[in-house]
Amino acid sequence: MQQSRENNFNIIRLFAALMVIYVHSFAIFKMSIDEPIAKALHSGVSLGEFAVYVFFIISGYLITASFVRG
Repeated sequence: MQQSRENNFNIIRLFAALMVIYVHSFAIFKMSIDEPIAKALHSGVSLGEFAVYVFFIISGYLITASFVRG
């Protein structure tokens, strides 16, 4: 039986990539304000860092699953 490749990981990776674009938009447009979402969350990790972590963790999982399937 062939396994389906349809899953929700692509939408999660897309969302993470869009978060990175959002964070970079402040630097691209030379805005003097900090990223509002990270400021509101008061955490040590910025939204961009979190998005990169999510993107690479999901990608690593998908690559590993592909390798295991052979």
